[in-house]
Amino acid sequence: MNRKRTFTFTVATVISTLVLSTFMTGLMSFFITAINTGQLPPNISDWIRAWMVGWAIGTPIVFFVAPISKRVGLYFSDDPRDK
Repeated sequence: MNRKRTFTFTVATVISTLVLSTFMTGLMSFFITAINTGQLPPNISDWIRAWMVGWAIGTPIVFFVAPISKRVGLYFSDDPRDK
């Protein structure tokens, strides 16, 4: 079986995944905490606690979902540069 590898875990991939998950979970937890508490900006301790839980859950999900989403994107792409 000769499958083309569509995703490799290089150092740059790991760093970009960590940066992406940190910003994504930070912003999401900030706004969700603000909405749930009715305060803008939310209490810093509530936000940091929500961020740490969200980061611990979100980062592994990004690592596992990124290769799948890349394959789906390549499947539906008609751009010749993606082939």
